[in-house]
Amino acid sequence: MSNLNKQAIINLENTAHYQPRSELNIAFSTADRDSAVFKFNVTKNNKPLLLSEQNVLGHIAFSHSDKSFVKTTLDFTEQDINGQFEVNVPNDILKRPGTVTMQVYVAEKGNSEVIVAERILTFKIEQSIISEISGETSLQYIIEFDELLEQVNQRMVAINDSIANAEDYVALINQAKEKGLSDIEIARSTSIQEINALVASKLEELETIGNQYSTKFDNDKDEMDSKKEAFDLAVKGSGLVTTSQSNGWQKVKITNDDGTTPLFSDFDFSNQDYALTKTPGTYYVRSGLNSSANGISSNYGYLTISKTYSSGSVAELVYRPIGTASLNNGEVYTCRKNGEWGSWVFIGVDPNKTETITGSQAKANTAESNAKTYARDLVDKKTTVLFDGTATGVGTTINLNETLDNFILLHFYGSFPGGLFNSTGNPFGTSRISLTPINLVDTDGNGGGIYEIGINKTTRTQLTIASDVFFDLGSLTGSGANANKCTITRIVGVRK
Repeated sequence: MSNLNKQAIINLENTAHYQPRSELNIAFSTADRDSAVFKFNVTKNNKPLLLSEQNVLGHIAFSHSDKSFVKTTLDFTEQDINGQFEVNVPNDILKRPGTVTMQVYVAEKGNSEVIVAERILTFKIEQSIISEISGETSLQYIIEFDELLEQVNQRMVAINDSIANAEDYVALINQAKEKGLSDIEIARSTSIQEINALVASKLEELETIGNQYSTKFDNDKDEMDSKKEAFDLAVKGSGLVTTSQSNGWQKVKITNDDGTTPLFSDFDFSNQDYALTKTPGTYYVRSGLNSSANGISSNYGYLTISKTYSSGSVAELVYRPIGTASLNNGEVYTCRKNGEWGSWVFIGVDPNKTETITGSQAKANTAESNAKTYARDLVDKKTTVLFDGTATGVGTTINLNETLDNFILLHFYGSFPGGLFNSTGNPFGTSRISLTPINLVDTDGNGGGIYEIGINKTTRTQLTIASDVFFDLGSLTGSGANANKCTITRIVGVRK
């Protein structure tokens, strides 16, 4: 993990008791690509919940306020079962500012029907200043566009005037033609050839003028298209946002223009509906009314207003006092409405309140002690002593305290000429269990023996020593049957 990563450590308690949706006091930037990290410590009844990739499959879901949704797998920090995991916030979520809601889903391996969804948490993503564009640059492009539009309009007026004049020329030529023909009929002194030559000359003049205007129109259109293309490229490169692109954006202000929290100086804790006249968001309450009458420690603090419908029939108020009496104790009060308002309820200490070194160390010590006790209890419950005594010699029976069907592994403890030994055995089936302790001469390893004890499963609750022999490594000879050199003193079973 890079030292530049922004890491947020979150404590999650696995419980069925109601836990409110937590608005984390955490904000990442749209520029925090591949560096925004959440690390989770999962506990249950103040004990680490023993989770790791060895026993669970985990996913975490991110839901952005712009309706985008991303799901990814959990990354456990270590191989140990310590209930810790971490996750990098996906870049598809980070690239847009807004509010993100996340929730953890965990399923036990080998028990696919058990799925647990941990509590819902939210955090912020803020716009990075390097992706913003100044108002001065935006205004410059707007002025250029207005100037271009004025030029285009002037060109269009000129083109329309030219076309209108061309229509007048056509009408005049037609009139002249009709008059010429009329003169021919009246005077009959002008030859038909001269009349046709005159008409042809006028028509040729008209065609020439028309071609000139057509060429000018085509040139003006090409120039207008070129300027429009240049303008479109300039707009795209500037980062300007069009009206259609911002159509679905959130339009409600959440702070004052200078970034400060809006003031709600006359809030009445006994008239919760008055809060619904305000735009949903967070306000600073100064000298609120009837706070003590509703069991609230201070009338100075921050009030968060949320409502589901425009009518305000379903709503929630969350109040965090910061008066002298409650400045650093992290108190949180809530009042909810579902048709009717309930009473103000003290819900405890703000989960975002900074932990002290002394308090966190005490919790860590408690968690460590609980974990050791839990692990020791788990081991004690997993093993059982099936035999404790002395069993020596071929034909000796060993009575067990429980049936072998309850166990997946047997631990044998005993002694032989080389000292003490311990070995494992398979409790399944009817096959013989063979224990083979080995001993070498301590001075130079030249000599010693290989020993073998064969144990039959007479019944599921009784074993019998069927053989006890050894092979002498110095003389390279066997002992023969019933050497009876080994003694079994204890058998411990590991439960299924």
